[in-house]
Amino acid sequence: DEVPVGGKAGTNSTGDAKAKVKKALVLRHVAEGRRQRFIDEDACELVREVVHGFMVDSDSDPTQVGKAASMQSAEISRLEKEGREAPISKELREQFVWVAKTCTKRGLQMYTLDPDSMIQCETYKDPKDNTCDICGSSCKEALYEFRCYRRSRRSADSMSAAVENQHRRFHPCKAFMGKDCGKHLLGEQTETSKVLETLTNIVRDADAVVQLEALWRNSSERVRRVIQDKLRYLARQEEGQSPREKELQDAEKYFNLRLSPKADDPFRAVARSLSG
Repeated sequence: DEVPVGGKAGTNSTGDAKAKVKKALVLRHVAEGRRQRFIDEDACELVREVVHGFMVDSDSDPTQVGKAASMQSAEISRLEKEGREAPISKELREQFVWVAKTCTKRGLQMYTLDPDSMIQCETYKDPKDNTCDICGSSCKEALYEFRCYRRSRRSADSMSAAVENQHRRFHPCKAFMGKDCGKHLLGEQTETSKVLETLTNIVRDADAVVQLEALWRNSSERVRRVIQDKLRYLARQEEGQSPREKELQDAEKYFNLRLSPKADDPFRAVARSLSG
């Protein structure tokens, strides 16, 4: 809409509104670049659902592998000035557990502690759209998407680790870093977390039973129990249960209740053969 001839600028409310929206979009682009920086808080994923090797009954968070350079990009500094919490800022990053985006063999988006399993983000033509959040440089190779969740601050007399871990979610702010900068923030992989990540990747393969039997032979008794629990969880997903039903059955485990018997399926058949 145009201002009528002889009219005064600012008297056309529709035109003013469109101009404000356009300005806001421009400012957002400047502040966030072409990559989606924030997601709605209500849409933040449950950590237990999307992080390879996350142990709901673990009472400790992964130890950070290294220490990233005490630097941050101009974009992160702008977000701080705007009063928006950016966990990747040099003042906050060690308060969070960091994981990197990956993909299973089935194409399912997940997150990992393994730097060799990270998948690259899209690379844009404009160098300023490929800027690392830590060093501020335009990465020549690729950027990787990182997510985080706040480190546990649970006191000894508070809720149990299993209850807290059931409800932990990602922070709504994403981070984008080059591999050399980002890998130092990742948590250390344990034997159990490595096994769980391997299990998730092989369980739907055509030769899953053969691979699972090999994994079983090389695992400790504790890890074998973890494998069985994971197989039961995957079996529930296969049966098409709702998230609510899965959460209720997970609660049975943590409160020492007996799991309700279910119809047989490939996952339980594998678990049974392994334990036999």
